[in-house]
Amino acid sequence: MRIQLAVVPVDGDPYVVETNLWVITLWERKTKRKMPDLAASQGAEDLGLLAYFACRESGRVVPASTDDYLRGIAEISIAAAGAPNPTDAAPSADS
Repeated sequence: MRIQLAVVPVDGDPYVVETNLWVITLWERKTKRKMPDLAASQGAEDLGLLAYFACRESGRVVPASTDDYLRGIAEISIAAAGAPNPTDAAPSADS
């Protein structure tokens, strides 16, 4: 699942980061939870960790610890969520 997160830092310009399979895996390892848990309920720490891992994996400079990263965030929200690889419908043999 790809999730776009809108991040508003305490200092600096807002930005959007996007998760990928590796980011989700890092979140699962850190929290010892699975994606269905996140789909059922998203906490501030969940969104913060996903944003931290997504930033780090995209090459954005982040603090060494997640706590330091979270201290620097004023607001975070889900900008968009979707299927990992959406595809267009294709005609079938019957259509």
